[in-house]
Amino acid sequence: PLSRIGYMQAERVGAAIRASAALSGVARSSAADGDGGAAADEEQRAALLSLLQGTHALWSSPLTRAVQTAQLALLPLLEAAGVVEVKANARQRRGLTNPNMSIGTVSGDAMRHRCVEKFRELAASEQGLCDEASLEQIEASELDTVEAEARWWSDKTESERDFQARVAELVSQIRYSPHESLVLVTHDDVFHELLGRHTHTSAHVRQGPLLKQITSGSVPSCQLLWCCMDFGREHAQPITDVVDMSSLLQVAMPQQPRRGRSVSGRGSE
Repeated sequence: PLSRIGYMQAERVGAAIRASAALSGVARSSAADGDGGAAADEEQRAALLSLLQGTHALWSSPLTRAVQTAQLALLPLLEAAGVVEVKANARQRRGLTNPNMSIGTVSGDAMRHRCVEKFRELAASEQGLCDEASLEQIEASELDTVEAEARWWSDKTESERDFQARVAELVSQIRYSPHESLVLVTHDDVFHELLGRHTHTSAHVRQGPLLKQITSGSVPSCQLLWCCMDFGREHAQPITDVVDMSSLLQVAMPQQPRRGRSVSGRGSE
C-alpha cells in the first residue's frame, strides 16, 4: 500500500489536476496574447489540460498502491467519472528482482475494502496527513474489479514473451475502448514496454530526449505522461506523441529520504 511519501505525492497530483482548470484558462489567455512558437506552445498546453479535465475513464493496475494512487491522485476526475476500473493487464511484471512487489493479496470487491482499510491505517499512524473529506469521497466511490474477480497474479516469474503479449493486449484494450481519452495508473516496467515497443518513429523524432529519459531508467513515482495514440496510422506502434504532463501541471513532488529502501509508491502490494 501507499507509504506516507506515496500519499503525499498522489495528493499533490490531485491538487494539481484540480487547479488545472484555472491553468487551462491562463494558457489560453497567454496563447491569445502571444505570437509564433510561444503562442502555439500555450495553445497546446491549454488543449492538453482541457483534455485531462474532460477525461472520465480512469484505469488502474490491480496492485493496492496503484489503485490507491488512482483513487487519490485522480479524485478531481473521479468526482465526475464515479469509478476506477481495474485492468489486470496493467499490473507490474513479476520478475526475479521483485518477487514481493508484484504479487497480490486480494481480488474482487475485497480490493476496494483493502484500499480503504490501508488508507485508514495510514491516517491513524500519521496524524494530520490524510484529509478526511478526501477519504470519505474515496470510500463512497466505486471500484470496477470485473477483470480482477479471480486471482490476477501468479507465483511464477513472467517471461519476456508473456510480458510483451500482455502489454500488447493492454494496447488493444485501449484501442477498442469507447473513450476518446483515458488515464492509466501503472508501473515503470509497463511504461518502458509501452514507450519502448509501441511508439511510432514520429514520436521519437519529436520527443527523443524525453523518451530516452523515461525508457532508460526508473520512472519517478506519480510521473504524469500524455501519450497520443493514432491507431489509424500504425496498429503496433500507435504512440505518435508524448508530453511530460508533470511539467505542464507544475507538480513539485516530495522526495523519499535517501536512507534505507525507498517504498514511496513502489513498495509491497
